[in-house]
Amino acid sequence: MVIPNYYLIASSSLFSIPILYGIFIKNWSLTTITTCAMLCSIKYWMNPVEGYIKNTDLFVSKISGTYYFIYGCYNINNETIKVIGYTNIFMMLSCYNASCILYKMKSPSWVTFHIGFHFFTTTGKLIVLLFSN
Repeated sequence: MVIPNYYLIASSSLFSIPILYGIFIKNWSLTTITTCAMLCSIKYWMNPVEGYIKNTDLFVSKISGTYYFIYGCYNINNETIKVIGYTNIFMMLSCYNASCILYKMKSPSWVTFHIGFHFFTTTGKLIVLLFSN
């Protein structure tokens, strides 16, 4: 049995913030996709092993990210907010890439960068929810 990664379970739970805000503003499509992403992520980090659960988490996270990106491009009209959003995407992808590289190097600091990835993902979701028309 693999030990659950409680730090990544907690950082995945940050997605509950945009979920609650999405419910508040009644944006059901973004709320639903974020809920699915959060549940898949938490389920994976409870038992982080290769297989169906990991593949599902990777698939759902990519669908979620793509959906949010397209939604934000079409529904955010403020150019300054778009630049902030693009900067956030850069930080999010940088953290994800660093976590993958460090994981392959067997460096324990990969977890820190993956937490950063979850943080920037949550921030990006909030940017889209807060500034979409």
